Amino acid sequence: MSGRSLTKLSELRRQLRTGELEAKLAERSGAPAALRQYSIDPSGTDALIKFGKHSGLQLSHIAQRDPGYLNWILESDFPSELKDVTREVLARRDGGEMSKAAEELAASFKGLGRKAGMTAAAAGELAEKLAKHATRKKK
Repeated sequence: MSGRSLTKLSELRRQLRTGELEAKLAERSGAPAALRQYSIDPSGTDALIKFGKHSGLQLSHIAQRDPGYLNWILESDFPSELKDVTREVLARRDGGEMSKAAEELAASFKGLGRKAGMTAAAAGELAEKLAKHATRKKK
C-alpha cells in the first residue's frame, strides 16, 4: 500500500473507533441527530456513550469501572462538548474519592489523637474539622 492509502486507512479507523464514521453516515442518510455517538443528558452533567466497548453506558458509570477510558476520550478527537462533560464527571469522581480519603484520614487521626493522650471527644472534634476542611476544598 502507498503512504497515502495507509493515511486514509488510519483516518477511517479513527473515525470508526470514535463513532464519527457512523455519525457521518447517519447525517448523509438524513437520519435524525439522535444517532450521534453520544447523548448529553439535559442537566449537562453526564452523557450516554453510543459507541465502542462501553456503548449504552453513562460516563459516570464508566468512570467507576474504567476511568482510563474517560482519559482516552479527553486525549482523542471528540467534540469539545463531550470533553467538557467528561472533565466534569472525572472531577466529581475525584472529589468523591477525596472525600472518602478525608474520612479515612480523619478516622486514623482520631485513633492517633487518643494514643497521644487526647480525650476521645477532642480527637473526634479535630478529626471532624479535618474532614470538613478536606470536603470544602474539593468544592
